[in-house]
Amino acid sequence: MPGHNPNRIKGLAALTALEDSGKLFCFPADVARVIDKDLKTVYPALERGEIPHIRIGQRYHISVAWLRRQVDGTGEPEPGRQAGSAA
Repeated sequence: MPGHNPNRIKGLAALTALEDSGKLFCFPADVARVIDKDLKTVYPALERGEIPHIRIGQRYHISVAWLRRQVDGTGEPEPGRQAGSAA
């Protein structure tokens, strides 16, 4: 697609593109694109442990499978919350 920028894909399309790439892990910018949030939201969530990750040097690596479970609503509840409880 001419003029197509893969970094502008958001939401489910961004997640599908990650899965189609065959990568097992993604980066905070990818998570931000999928959940349509700013990096200023994603990084604090990583630092608080709300987004499980592996840190290698200065880089955060987040499981694409975990991200899919979150989008599908089949992931683990947030720490301190029980499944089905109201926010």
